[in-house]
Amino acid sequence: MKKIFLLIALVLLAIAVFAQSSKESYPEVKVLSQKRDAFYFKVSRNLLGSGVEVIHDNGKVVAKEELKGRRMLIDFIDMEAGTYMIRITQGRYVKTFTHEKRLRANQFEILGEQVIHSDGTITYGMVSFFQPGTSQ
Repeated sequence: MKKIFLLIALVLLAIAVFAQSSKESYPEVKVLSQKRDAFYFKVSRNLLGSGVEVIHDNGKVVAKEELKGRRMLIDFIDMEAGTYMIRITQGRYVKTFTHEKRLRANQFEILGEQVIHSDGTITYGMVSFFQPGTSQ
């Protein structure tokens, strides 16, 4: 009877250890917040030390950093408007997210060249104002 109880206890212990180790073996990235000018995410422990890249839609790598903690906040406040790709890589594991940075109501983008008129006023070829919630 004692041997059967010991055998059952060992089997249950082995199942519990195996279930816990397999749960932690899969890398996981969870987006906590994706607001106007910020992208906030959390990773599983096995992704610590992985590389994080922020890439603009024109292909330029804007930022590159090693993930030192489980949570990271990427601030887009000083970046130009456009679509960005956030890429998290560790070995063969690659996870990508997209974030769209829009101009605020008090910001504008100059799309043309400066024009100086005969009366001394200065205008620009095309000035585009973008309101929040509208497409560019």
